Amino acid sequence: NCTGGEAACTSKAICEYCKTEYGEFDSSNHNLEKIPAKDATVTETGNTAYWHCLDCGKYFADENGTNEIKLDDMIISKLSPEIIEGKGQSITVGEKKELIFKSNASFSDFIRVELDGKNLDEKNYTVKESSTVVTLKADYVATLSVGEHTIGIVSESGTAATTFTVNAKTAVDN
Repeated sequence: NCTGGEAACTSKAICEYCKTEYGEFDSSNHNLEKIPAKDATVTETGNTAYWHCLDCGKYFADENGTNEIKLDDMIISKLSPEIIEGKGQSITVGEKKELIFKSNASFSDFIRVELDGKNLDEKNYTVKESSTVVTLKADYVATLSVGEHTIGIVSESGTAATTFTVNAKTAVDN
């Protein structure tokens, strides 16, 4: 007749006399740690606050371990990226000048560049780290038509977009 001890989610009670396990697991007795809420950023996901059982590995929405959840339910997606440098640039048609745009997305999330809604061939730009910096090559920029163009730096968390303008030549430019 064993007695004493306390069963937990992954262990039975230990008898205070014979020191052996007895009885059943207690699926409501968890060894919980609180995971604090964390805001999402452009480069990292966030989460709402939740509790995690260090013994059975389950996740809970409450500190009593009664409302089991899936970890994915607590994750907050990365924020959409934005263009942080290079907005509103303008050049003259035919001008051979590099155009540089910087997104605040993580470089490791970079997917591609789009110009006016179409995928831009990699030969027409370079991309480097420091967030994500895209440079449109001067030879390519010289081929762009007059008007407003939209560049999009596509990353896993979304597209950072801005416009730039190619101006017509004026009489002074000729």
